[in-house]
Amino acid sequence: MLQQAAKLRCRAFVTPADVVAGVYKLNLAFVANLFNQHPALQPPAEHQEYHQLDETREEKTYRNWMNSMGVAPHVNWLYSDLTDGLVIFQLYDIIKPGIVDWKKVHRQFSKLRKFMERLENCNYAVELGRRLGFSLVGIAGADINEGNATLTLALIWQLMRAYTLSCSPPGKSSSIRSFQDEVLADGKVVIDLIDAIKPGSINYSIVLPGKDEEECLANAKYAISMARRCGARVYALPEDITERKPKMIMTVFACLMALDYIPTMDAPVVANQSDAELTDFLDDSIESVEIVDLPEEEDLDDSGLGAEKPPVPPKPDWSLARAVTTIDGDQDSY
Repeated sequence: MLQQAAKLRCRAFVTPADVVAGVYKLNLAFVANLFNQHPALQPPAEHQEYHQLDETREEKTYRNWMNSMGVAPHVNWLYSDLTDGLVIFQLYDIIKPGIVDWKKVHRQFSKLRKFMERLENCNYAVELGRRLGFSLVGIAGADINEGNATLTLALIWQLMRAYTLSCSPPGKSSSIRSFQDEVLADGKVVIDLIDAIKPGSINYSIVLPGKDEEECLANAKYAISMARRCGARVYALPEDITERKPKMIMTVFACLMALDYIPTMDAPVVANQSDAELTDFLDDSIESVEIVDLPEEEDLDDSGLGAEKPPVPPKPDWSLARAVTTIDGDQDSY
C-alpha cells in the first residue's frame, strides 16, 4: 500500500508499523494528505460567485446603536446575532430596568435542547415587547429565531424608539411624543439634545424662532452641521427634519446617543490612594530640595567629568596599512 502511495508522491506521516498498529492521528494525517493531493473530484461546471452581504444605512444605524449600549456579545450582523434573544433582553433591561426576569432566560444552551432554549428566549422577548406596548402584530418568537429581516427590524425599531423617548435632555424643556411630532420640524429639539451632550457647543443667538419654513430649514441645517462637528456620523439631511421623516430623525437621535457613549480624553482621571500618597511624597521631596547655582567657570556635561576631561586619543593613520613591506624577499600587502 505504501509503495503505491509513493508512486503518487503521497507516502508521508506513516510507516508500515503505524498502519498495522492503527495509530489514529498518523493514519488520519496520511488519508488527509492523500485526499489533498488527489481528491478525485470533478470541477464545478460553472464558476460560483460569492456576493458580499452589504448593510443598509438603517441596519448599520441599528447595529451601531446596540453596540453603543454595551451589549454582549458584540453585534456584527443583525439577523444572526439576535436569534438567541440575549442582546434583546439586555436592551429591554436598559430601557426599563427590572422588566426582565433573568430566571426565565437561558444564558447557556445545551447541545440537545439548544434549538428549543433559543426559541423560548425569543418567545419571552416578544412577550416583553407587548408589555412595553410595542406593536408586534404577526411577530412571534420563531420569526426572531429564524432571522426574519422585516420582523426583526420592526422589533429593533420599536426598541430604539422606546429608548430615545425615555431620554430627555437635562435642563431642557424640549420633549417629543414620537418621531412624527410637530415640534421636531423647527429643529430645536435636536439642537437642545446636542447642547445637552456637548454643553456650550450651541450658539443660541443664531437659533431662529422657526415661524416659517425658511427658519425651520435654517435651524435644521445648523443642527446637522453641529452634530457632525461634534463627531456624530449623521447621514440625514436637513429636509428630513423639517419634513418629519420618522426613520431618518431616529437615525439622528441614535447617532447623537452613540456619541454620548464615546468616552472623551478630557475626562478627569481619578487617582487611587497609592497614587495620591506618591504625589504627596514627591511634593514634599521637591520642597526639601535646595537648588544651587553653579559658577560660570565650571563647565559640566552629562558625563559629570566637568572641565577636566581626558584627552581625546588621536585618530589612527590608515595610510600605514597601505605600506608594502619586504619579508625574506617576499612582498606582503597589509
